[in-house]
Amino acid sequence: MILESVDRQCKCHGVSGSCEFKTCWRSLRSFTQIAKQLKEAYDQSIEVRLQRNLFDKKLRFVPRNLPYHISKQPVSIMTTYKNDLIFYSSSPNYCERNLELGSLGTIGRVCNRSSRAIDGCDLLCCNRGYQSQIVTVRDQCNCRFQWCCYVQCQSCVTTEEISRCL
Repeated sequence: MILESVDRQCKCHGVSGSCEFKTCWRSLRSFTQIAKQLKEAYDQSIEVRLQRNLFDKKLRFVPRNLPYHISKQPVSIMTTYKNDLIFYSSSPNYCERNLELGSLGTIGRVCNRSSRAIDGCDLLCCNRGYQSQIVTVRDQCNCRFQWCCYVQCQSCVTTEEISRCL
């Protein structure tokens, strides 16, 4: 996918727009365009399973929703291209707690109400919502290095709004 995102660009040099001398180079498309193409491939990915073809005894990937083929005829195999994404098993649901997989889920996780990124409550809380509360936080502040050899800090109290996934 990346190699196919390389374009050839050229620029002409010469008097009054003539192309007496031409300089060409290869450049990669913008990261945004490549990311969009990758996301589209991800959204169109196909779940597959391995199946032995009784005709030629080879293992092949076939779409998971295709019924098992038990005749001696060649199995109908999906056409895959270099840029197609396939997957053998679905990803686990990381929103839910699953200790076998080491996933603690997102219930109780601190999230950022104002962010639309990965730490944002809308995404991180898996559409279950979140609860915000005002808390008092005591931290060290105004720290200074004292000669020689320790750091002296003041204790500051602030109030913060903390949001947690339901």
